[in-house]
Amino acid sequence: MGKSMNIYESGWYDAESKARMDFLADFLFKTRPLTEYYPSKHKRLLDIGCYKGYLSVSVDSKAIAYYGLDMKNYGIKASWVLKNFKVQNLNENRKLPYPSKYFDYIVASGVLEHIFYPVEVLKEIKRILKDDGTLVVSLLNEKSLLVRINTLMGKDPPSIEAQETKHHWMFTPKVAVQWMSKYFKIVDVNPYIGLWGRRFTPWILVRNFPNLFCSDYFIKCVK
Repeated sequence: MGKSMNIYESGWYDAESKARMDFLADFLFKTRPLTEYYPSKHKRLLDIGCYKGYLSVSVDSKAIAYYGLDMKNYGIKASWVLKNFKVQNLNENRKLPYPSKYFDYIVASGVLEHIFYPVEVLKEIKRILKDDGTLVVSLLNEKSLLVRINTLMGKDPPSIEAQETKHHWMFTPKVAVQWMSKYFKIVDVNPYIGLWGRRFTPWILVRNFPNLFCSDYFIKCVK
């Protein structure tokens, strides 16, 4: 990937994060020609909700100029992230700090649930995305069996309990696609289940009953 930092020994990048980001990167690029991994000119990728910049490790730095945006500075350690990193709370300022039609790829992983006005943010994403650009959004599956069990027991889903900010929206795949199709052309919707869930959930159940068994889902769009 063009990176030399031993991120595993440093504890910065755990196995679950790697699995998720590798899946996201593959989902982002898999319908593109292989040559686009190594374009003659850098493509720009914006990672909204980048946290510690995990996705930067899963994309080729020779082909992709990585930009990160998050509501807090979580102590990003990698210099290739820091130089293109901005801190902005999208609940306080929804205007993204970039020029129009600037990015080739935009990723918003686990972001829209936390935004007071997600439609306004989607409009901003459309503004800064190039006309032939690609957007990938990942969302928690609010209809999963685990979420339903936790709800019946009066608990928040584990993925929410561990976060500093609560979810303000609860999306189902159908609702998310309906919202996003107003601003983008939907290319693909793909279920995802984390490493922990894979130990106990056969993939055939995830594939055939995604609303019940996938932990997240990824929506790929083009402008």
